[in-house]
Amino acid sequence: MSANRYYVDRPNVTPAGLLVTSAAAAATALAVGAVVGFVDYYDPFRVFAFLGVVGGGTLVGSVVARVARSQRLHHPLLRNALGLVAGLLACYALWAACTFAVMQKYDSTEISSFASPWSILQTMFYLSENPRWTVAGFPTGVARHLLYVLEIALLVFCTWSTAREGDTPFCSDSGDWADVLEDVALLATPADENAFRLALERNQYDPLRTLRHEGIDEADCYHVTLFVDPGQGEENYLTVQHVRESDGTEQDVVRLLRVPRSVVASLQEPVADRSQRMPVPTADGESSSHGNEATPDDSAVTELV
Repeated sequence: MSANRYYVDRPNVTPAGLLVTSAAAAATALAVGAVVGFVDYYDPFRVFAFLGVVGGGTLVGSVVARVARSQRLHHPLLRNALGLVAGLLACYALWAACTFAVMQKYDSTEISSFASPWSILQTMFYLSENPRWTVAGFPTGVARHLLYVLEIALLVFCTWSTAREGDTPFCSDSGDWADVLEDVALLATPADENAFRLALERNQYDPLRTLRHEGIDEADCYHVTLFVDPGQGEENYLTVQHVRESDGTEQDVVRLLRVPRSVVASLQEPVADRSQRMPVPTADGESSSHGNEATPDDSAVTELV
């Protein structure tokens, strides 16, 4: 009855959007990775090198996220994959730049291939085992290998975590992510949480009005977040969390429940300006507002307070 009113994720991928995002991810990863690689080589204190790895990974992930959003590329699994691949490309560029800097310093042609990640990996392990190739301040042997692993982990994780898609609903009709309005309203905690949830799932929104008033205990109350369709459409969602500051818990009471736009407008009104009840959908699906007269649902609402 109510399951189809909760948000269902529908991916949105276009060939052009995927191509543009992939190209931007690859170009940024290679450029940033190369810069970080030279910093890795020339930094004698290793501090800036690690800051460069973290900052570089974050920058690459941010570019992937921004370009994907501009191209309306909505696919969480695909975004995760793009972030991971971009992170690995940045690692390849980092190692290639660092190896190139070492070879230029010693004017050596012992290892001349940069054509593949495998050849670069072989080169890096060779350098770590040969002291004459060691850059000032760099460890050798197992310690150097562990440093490689740490660089990979930091760079890939920072890129992936920044590039991955968040939990904001995607509005298919508008082709864009919903606008998030956090803590748009506070509600008093009802006596029966299940009854409150069932009322919302049955399109009975009067509890949102009766539980919203002045003097609410903000240490133990409901926080309402709205996700509004940017195209003025009907893909609007409601999330209600029970927040208890005493133990620091945040529990979802209702998560991403689809609601009419009239409910969104009512919740955005200041508390003092609300003289009407929440809009209640009628039998024909239209929303109507009730005054303060008694209705058949008032008894159910009273039980919630």
